[in-house]
Amino acid sequence: MERMIPGCAGRRRLNPALVVVACCALAACRSVTGGDAALENSGALASSGAPEAAGGAGQAPADTSPGGLFFDHAAWLVDLAEWRSERDASLRAEDGYLSLVGLHWLDEGRHGFGSDPENDLVLPAGRVPARGGTLVVEQGRVHAELEPGVTALLDGQPVADVRGERAPASRALLGSRVDLASDAEGAPNRLAFGDVTLWIIDRAGRLGVRVRDPASPLRAAFDGVDAFVPDPAWRVEARFEPHLQRMLAVPNIMGTTYEDTSIGMLAFEREGRTWRLQPTGDGLDSLFLIFGDETNGGATYGGGRFLRVGAPDERGRVLLDFNRAYNPPCAFTPFTTCPLPPEGNVLPFSVRAGEKAPRQH
Repeated sequence: MERMIPGCAGRRRLNPALVVVACCALAACRSVTGGDAALENSGALASSGAPEAAGGAGQAPADTSPGGLFFDHAAWLVDLAEWRSERDASLRAEDGYLSLVGLHWLDEGRHGFGSDPENDLVLPAGRVPARGGTLVVEQGRVHAELEPGVTALLDGQPVADVRGERAPASRALLGSRVDLASDAEGAPNRLAFGDVTLWIIDRAGRLGVRVRDPASPLRAAFDGVDAFVPDPAWRVEARFEPHLQRMLAVPNIMGTTYEDTSIGMLAFEREGRTWRLQPTGDGLDSLFLIFGDETNGGATYGGGRFLRVGAPDERGRVLLDFNRAYNPPCAFTPFTTCPLPPEGNVLPFSVRAGEKAPRQH
């Protein structure tokens, strides 16, 4: 059920559980500072960014650009609650990371798949045929050979209707053979058996098959993500320090690295010192941070957190709202291959803002 937030700017419709977070935080601030008007002239005043830069979902009535004269605390709380509600919905979605039920790495050769435990790749019992077919890896390419009588969809089309046409993701049917392009080639081909879907991933030449089932026990048991109480002190104005475009080595949980684009550093002040983090991305619309801090492995996930921020404004300013720091998929499921903070992106202090570690950790 959706509810309105009495007394909150914009009176937006939000997830009821998150309404409590926003309004309780607002009430606490009012009781300390003497109301909304006092907030604009108290220590809660902070530089901010346009809603797009902060990932907000609406235009706040006050000047919320970095260095602006006003900070609308009530509107910020509503935007943050709305962002958390959208984040919660994305995690619960049928095609979200909580629906993953398998990740199997593939060597050259043949790999039988199905729900029978005797298969090389065992899929959810009662959800797919006991003997679904075979995945064949040959010279870095993968194709599926379906068992006679097994029905499936390839990219949403019945397999019997795919007659050798070459789509952008490169698919073809030769008898019972279905070519499967990996995610390294763009959108991967998706082979579905009822609600269970599998597709090929490529991680620096290492091939695997990822399996999704909306009936995942993890998805069914999910009851939300805890977060720190919203704190405007963790809305930090950073300055963008550009450098020539180069490739940044980003480690991952598999023990390997991949390269991503880096166009500069983000410098900000904290505790009387200047700190720098290196984002990735081209900066046209946004920048992406993978960072760690002293809370990792305790209050927050051990592999660090993510933060997406807006592109630098005309004066090179970027708002870092650490209240929007969020967990990587690996915090929730073992069937992902997440990046870790690159060298220099681990802060030697605690960032007690944003999402906490999932409860199962």
